[in-house]
Amino acid sequence: MSKKFTVRPKKFVMESGQSNIDPNIFEKIIRTVSSNDIEIDENYERLIIVNDKTGEPFYQKNFTVKVGSFLGKKYSYHIINFIEFSKVENLLCEISDPREGTTIKLKLSFELSCIKGKGIKVIQFLKKNKNASEAIHKIITSWIRNFIEAHPNFTNDFFRLEEELRTTIIYQAERKGFRIRGISFAPIGNRNKGPLQHITIVHATKCQIFDDHIEVRNKIVVNLINVRAYSWKNIDDPETWIKQKADAIIQNELIDKSFKDIVDEFKSGYRRNISSKLDEAVREIGYSIQHIISIPSEEIADFLDGFVFNLGDQDTFETSEAEIKIKLSVTIEGKGTKLNGIDKKYIKPRKSIIDDVQKMTLEIVRKELRNVDPAKYYKEFNDVSNSLKATIKKQLIYVFKLDQTDLKVSISFLNTDLKERFDKLYAERGIVKIESKTKNTHYEIKYGVQVVNDWHVFHKNHIKYFGKTIEEYKDISDHIKNEIELEVKRVAGFLIEAAETRKLDYEIGLLFENTQHIITEEFGLQLKAPRLKRVSHSDLNDNDVYAMAFLEQREQIKEELKLALMEDDDDLVDELTKKLKKSSDRLKGISNTDSKLIITASDTKKIGNNGEE
Repeated sequence: MSKKFTVRPKKFVMESGQSNIDPNIFEKIIRTVSSNDIEIDENYERLIIVNDKTGEPFYQKNFTVKVGSFLGKKYSYHIINFIEFSKVENLLCEISDPREGTTIKLKLSFELSCIKGKGIKVIQFLKKNKNASEAIHKIITSWIRNFIEAHPNFTNDFFRLEEELRTTIIYQAERKGFRIRGISFAPIGNRNKGPLQHITIVHATKCQIFDDHIEVRNKIVVNLINVRAYSWKNIDDPETWIKQKADAIIQNELIDKSFKDIVDEFKSGYRRNISSKLDEAVREIGYSIQHIISIPSEEIADFLDGFVFNLGDQDTFETSEAEIKIKLSVTIEGKGTKLNGIDKKYIKPRKSIIDDVQKMTLEIVRKELRNVDPAKYYKEFNDVSNSLKATIKKQLIYVFKLDQTDLKVSISFLNTDLKERFDKLYAERGIVKIESKTKNTHYEIKYGVQVVNDWHVFHKNHIKYFGKTIEEYKDISDHIKNEIELEVKRVAGFLIEAAETRKLDYEIGLLFENTQHIITEEFGLQLKAPRLKRVSHSDLNDNDVYAMAFLEQREQIKEELKLALMEDDDDLVDELTKKLKKSSDRLKGISNTDSKLIITASDTKKIGNNGEE
């Protein structure tokens, strides 16, 4: 069990310099004369005759004195002057208090005279002390010594006790028959180094407390308010003196307290006590406390004073699809209200509660996001964010007693490689050229990516397509072209020629729309509605023209072949079959040298089979 320090009786060290009191100090006050040389001024002088053996005083040369003298008794004759006085200057006294580390150097000056009616006491004093100046020096310093021994806080309370000391000296002198007046105490300070007007001290006090040891951090600002008090104290280094005082006061205040008790009550109780006691101490050396901050734990102070931290910038979080990770940033701005109610495992010396708040916040975020579908996260981020904020606030307020009004939770969306890939797709466009059997119905389809329909599929393709937007659009366009062109080429050229323009556009749009399920299955994407553009013959290159010519030729051969079959003309059938094969081979050759594919992406709709609506 720890105990408070007990204040032991203070042992003062008092030194006085050699007496510089005039050896003839009493010459004007007391004159010793012969029995035949008695001349006195009865207005302010008096004769005192003293039996040298018995000390019995007589105030005139009466019968007793005369007879005694006749019988051989020795008498001394003294004339006491009651209005004359002697000056004593610069009687040096140095009083040190080792416990407090303070020293007072005094120069004592006063006037000394004899009290009327107490002359015999003065004579008796002088008879006992042959060296009058040394006797006065010793008796004055003994009175001061006795006084300070009776006042343990003398060096600190000198200004309060100064008048009492003066009264004590006067009283003790009167008992000896002296009148002392005009007592002054002149301080002796370090004249080479004046006091600092302001001192700012940053100091750590190591304390043993009931259940641990702590380091109390202090910032102390003091102002000089009494130069005289500073001068009285012979303190070489006020800053060191104040630090030592602070250490003793803080240790005494906290030694039998537990860490949790200290933290709970520090603002309201202990800090106020420390400040009050330290202010009382520094006033003894002429200073006062302007400002003091004492913190039993820097980590606790940060928690109670308010904090801000950010999480997530360098982290990724799993979603309900474990392989699909997302990124977000969480900023917490909060302030502790109290420590009562917080689990003790969070309140320990040198342990940061804010670190625990950060750790719990991160755990909450990870746990909650594991239940979030990635599609919902990307599509409905605000809903996900608001739900996460509510959960974080509720838990932090409950566990750490944070101020509900001061607690602010901000969540920001951060890009991932997956999101970056989608953003690039969203910003780009794909183009598909669709050919038909007639030169008037070639189509150019422009399309874009709208949303991710299936994040699992989109993520599966990530390694293949990350950083390769053009390649991804090319593959999407291939799927669209294959599906639409297959249907378009099944329609007879003359039907397309005869079809209404709007009707054709509508049917091409339907074909584009109907490719959407394929794009979702293969790429996980939903495409935007396409923009259609007809491509005229003049827009085609030479190979396009040749290809169209061979297509028309092939269709014509097919019609002739049908008639030959109906007429059972075998020779004609053989001839037309050879022509058809030759035309197809030529067309295939042209197609192999000129790809119609251009980077694309979009929704697909289907045209009716064989031109039927």
